[in-house]
Amino acid sequence: MIDVVLTLQLPKGDRFIPIAMTNDRAVLEHFKTVVLAQSREQVKSSIDEIEALTQRAEFDRLSRLLDVLIPTENNDENKID
Repeated sequence: MIDVVLTLQLPKGDRFIPIAMTNDRAVLEHFKTVVLAQSREQVKSSIDEIEALTQRAEFDRLSRLLDVLIPTENNDENKID
């Protein structure tokens, strides 16, 4: 796995202030699961074909990227029912 960290940041105007960081595997895997679930929901709740196509492309891009950065044994989260 590539060395990845998750950072909690506080928005301050046009910049962000880092508050905390972790590279804990369980936290990264949970983050991946949540982000993909949110992206999948955006695909399912699209109001028209163009929005659905755009959201699906974003889901696919995000899914492939997170699989490289945070590989998991089970990639079922990469599917849209």
